[in-house]
Amino acid sequence: MRDSFKKAFGILAPLAAGLMLSAAVARDGSREPVSGHWVRAWGAAMQAPDAIDNFPDAGKSIRNQTLRQVVRLSLGGSKFRVWISNEFGNRPLALGEAHVALAETGAAIREGTDRVLTFSGRKAFVIPAGASAVSDVVSLPVPSLGRVALSLYFPESTMNSIVTIHQEGRATGYLSAPGNHAAERAMTVSGTLQTLFFLSAVDVLANAGSSTLVTLGDSITDGWASSPDQFKRWPDALAERIDKNRAHPIGVANMGISGNRVLRDWYGPSALARFDRDVLAAPNVRYLVILEGINDIGAPGFLLRAGEEVSGEDIMAALSQLCARAHEHGIQVFVGTLMPSGGSNEQNPGYDTEGGERTRQAVNEWLRRGSIADGVIDFDKVMRDPQHLVQLRPDYDSGDHLHPNDAGYRAMADAFDLRLLR
Repeated sequence: MRDSFKKAFGILAPLAAGLMLSAAVARDGSREPVSGHWVRAWGAAMQAPDAIDNFPDAGKSIRNQTLRQVVRLSLGGSKFRVWISNEFGNRPLALGEAHVALAETGAAIREGTDRVLTFSGRKAFVIPAGASAVSDVVSLPVPSLGRVALSLYFPESTMNSIVTIHQEGRATGYLSAPGNHAAERAMTVSGTLQTLFFLSAVDVLANAGSSTLVTLGDSITDGWASSPDQFKRWPDALAERIDKNRAHPIGVANMGISGNRVLRDWYGPSALARFDRDVLAAPNVRYLVILEGINDIGAPGFLLRAGEEVSGEDIMAALSQLCARAHEHGIQVFVGTLMPSGGSNEQNPGYDTEGGERTRQAVNEWLRRGSIADGVIDFDKVMRDPQHLVQLRPDYDSGDHLHPNDAGYRAMADAFDLRLLR
């Protein structure tokens, strides 16, 4: 009899728990059941502020202030959710209140579009160290390539804690005067930031034919030297092309980190270390573009760390690992050839050496053979100077002979054959 009761309870308990969960969801209109599936409309790879000297915003503290950050969504819709990250934090992060709205000029938001974000039905929420929080579903019609403002009020100081950031935001964030100003249309601004704090992703509820494309890379994918607040990075331009020509909706999530390497940590965890969080954890990923390896070649000389030198075979093996892990999850992978860095030693010593160039050429020739991926994007061929093959084209060069300018980033996006997105 007792065994029969245990068996019956074992069947009924999960069912009862599911019914209670459904009832809890139904009570809160913002968390009502929804149809369709999630696609990542915007994303940023999170990291710890391990480069404060180069990124001074990362050392700033926030206390009893509201931070308003503006992002552009690659895919529009009417229902969204927002991710806030404390993954690199060493103590709980207290979130006093959060709002989302359509962005206007500067720190202003469009009248009538402000929405409160709740987390498990709560306006205030504490995110444990090492964790993330996802908001409840919020209804707010936003067009593709529309700009939204995320306002986060922090009642407690972040001083003396490790904050979770994305160093190279390429978009201005706005700090308020003291107090909770998350709902204000024209927030009083006490300071600005270029580093993203805590905000890691925005997902849109889309139809079953939609999917996510992730770009995994370093500063070239992150958009170093592109025009701030203009959305001129090559993944931004790719999102514009997809939006104009798509057969099915595709969200583009830029998971580039400036200074990133495949094999070793530098600015942020290595590509191998962050792959699960930054690629596999995104919803409905169907496509992945990888452009990594130039920092593995150049950083040892830049940092004067001879023990960190790698061979072309090391980079090839690491890229093979990334492709294999993506294929295991049914993701189509496209790899980009490494772009030239000739003449960059004045600003970036270590990136223009004979040995490094031989390694880059070896990696590129191996990539062009196409043995590990579903497609190859020959960024090197598009971006190199026809008269000096080891240098960027002058009209695509930002001036440091390593990173493209806005026109160069546009050319990189144009080099992607949209027929690959079948």
